[in-house]
Amino acid sequence: MVLRQLSALDPGANSTGGAGVKCGPGSWHSDFGCIETYKVDSQIFTTMVVSGVAGALCLTAFCILQPYISVYRGRLWSPQVAIKPPVYTGPGFGKYIYWLWVTVSLKERELLATAGMDALVFERLIVFGLQLMVPLAVVSCALLIPIHATSTYLATTDHPISRSNLMILTMSNMQPKTGILW
Repeated sequence: MVLRQLSALDPGANSTGGAGVKCGPGSWHSDFGCIETYKVDSQIFTTMVVSGVAGALCLTAFCILQPYISVYRGRLWSPQVAIKPPVYTGPGFGKYIYWLWVTVSLKERELLATAGMDALVFERLIVFGLQLMVPLAVVSCALLIPIHATSTYLATTDHPISRSNLMILTMSNMQPKTGILW
């Protein structure tokens, strides 16, 4: 949300939200000013690109630095660990991404023996989250995107957001007080 603190207490006093959008009814907040949740395509694409690049840089840094940081190698060197995690001994690029293959391919008993209970619980939590959220996301997208895309509310308004290609896929494209969603 774009929050803008305005000095005027009058909600109709030329208040604007993000991207110069006039503050509409119901979007004025007494503490924060104009709260406008509409986004234009360029804002969404810019966020996706910046997040993707930052994520790729972090993953690359981890893959390169992981073999050289002792925190990630503690279970290999600790004398208390009876069953050591598998180690990549081959040449080349494999040493940077071997951890990923080991993480995905280890069975629960092997993970418990080599990495401990905390790693097993964390792995099970991630798997549970994926098993719960992926089907919900697929069903929700399969149902809601066609409903939103076939609605024509934004096309009938003169709101600047009506020119957004991505906003037609959201609830913003639904006619207010429509009975289709409730």
